Amino acid sequence: MTNNDDNDYKLATDNVAQPDQEIKKRPIKKQIDNEEINEKNENVEGGEGEEEEESEYEYEFVPTTGFYVVIGTILLAIIGFIIFINLDYPMSKKVKGMFISSLIDFKNQFFMKKVYIAAILAFIFIQVATAISSEIVERINPDAVNSNNRDLNDFSNSSMVGAFIVAALCFPIGEELFFRKFLFGIINHFSKILAYLISSFVFAFYHFEFDFTKLKEEFTRFPLYLLSGFTFAYVYDYTGCILASIIAHFLNNTKAVILSFLGELK
Repeated sequence: MTNNDDNDYKLATDNVAQPDQEIKKRPIKKQIDNEEINEKNENVEGGEGEEEEESEYEYEFVPTTGFYVVIGTILLAIIGFIIFINLDYPMSKKVKGMFISSLIDFKNQFFMKKVYIAAILAFIFIQVATAISSEIVERINPDAVNSNNRDLNDFSNSSMVGAFIVAALCFPIGEELFFRKFLFGIINHFSKILAYLISSFVFAFYHFEFDFTKLKEEFTRFPLYLLSGFTFAYVYDYTGCILASIIAHFLNNTKAVILSFLGELK
């Protein structure tokens, strides 16, 4: 086995994600045509250094055991819910009726003008807050890197379509249904103030990276995460329509995906 074969084998084994890891990113070698290989060899022979070896790699997300467990749990929950509402029990029939009523209400929200106005205003407000927050963070630490944006950049480099589907569609829908429709909705039956506080703080901590080397950066950004949570909660509470907060969240994440694709997301 040649040295090149040894290096390739080592690269392959080093970059394989272990089953017990969280979702990770691994470097994968880009395809290099013969002309690029010859040009690189000529540069090495001519004394030009191996300057940008890192440029030969791109990043892709590696789904691991934890990822499949989460997806599997969601699918099982959906299947279980469908089976439950079709059982011949009074509770099942009641839940089914409530579910159908919610679907009809959600469909009607698409034709409400206030939904789109509130969503757009919330989106604009969050963009202004983001700009101010980014300026503050940059002044405190010019080298700070937003972990959420960094992961999105890596994901976009791997698959633009995948990044849009996951970050711009799945995340806004899933997060709004959980943090606003479910969490805010339940707590709101007891206290509106607590509903705002708890749902927004949980939302903020959900986006918080608990890394001791980056706590200063994350705590600086925490008010923005919290403000976003309050904004989405207010949009939902004010309009009474979960579609409004979903659209606002969708616009915010879509902007991030586009900036990431253009290489402008920091």
